[in-house]
Amino acid sequence: MYENKQALFDTYRRLKRLDLTSGIAGLSSGDFALLRVVDALGSDNDGQGAEVSQAARQLGVSAPAVSKGIRKLEELGYLERNINKNDRRFTFITLTPKGSTALAEANAKLYEILDRIISRVGKENIDTLDRLLNEFIDAANEIKN
Repeated sequence: MYENKQALFDTYRRLKRLDLTSGIAGLSSGDFALLRVVDALGSDNDGQGAEVSQAARQLGVSAPAVSKGIRKLEELGYLERNINKNDRRFTFITLTPKGSTALAEANAKLYEILDRIISRVGKENIDTLDRLLNEFIDAANEIKN
């Protein structure tokens, strides 16, 4: 039996609070995540954009929460809504050129931060950490469900 459960839980809490993306390119971590998901889903939907429900599922939040984020990013000029040409009940969200630029800048800054962390911790240790965290997450999800 593992004896140091409290230390493991403390590390889990520290990791959960760690936010590498907040403030990058003037975006909150939620805004950054939403831009990344819209970009990825837009490619998956033949370039039409992302549906709100798809983005909500990917982010693990409610559709109303995603809609609120979309409104904010629309007002900033990063996202736009487009009615589905085949079914007007559905709306697709796409990045604007301004949103694409902001996302590219944010990604570049994030990757720069990650490169500095990898340089400090070591590639082999990062690879081991990644493998172990994924094992931990998979085990936790199996047990929790």
